[in-house]
Amino acid sequence: MKDIKKMTYRELKQEVIANRCEMTTATIERKRELIRRNHELMVEMDARWNAAEHKRRR
Repeated sequence: MKDIKKMTYRELKQEVIANRCEMTTATIERKRELIRRNHELMVEMDARWNAAEHKRRR
């Protein structure tokens, strides 16, 4: 897995989608890992979105 801070927004989004697809067939332990990873990815995406909105408003 790539470092979240070094990924582009598009890469973050693609990994979230891939993880959601994988969850349908994953074991319980793997689902926990995917949920944790997706949370981290979405928090980073939200932070970037908010930063861009803040810059746009100035």
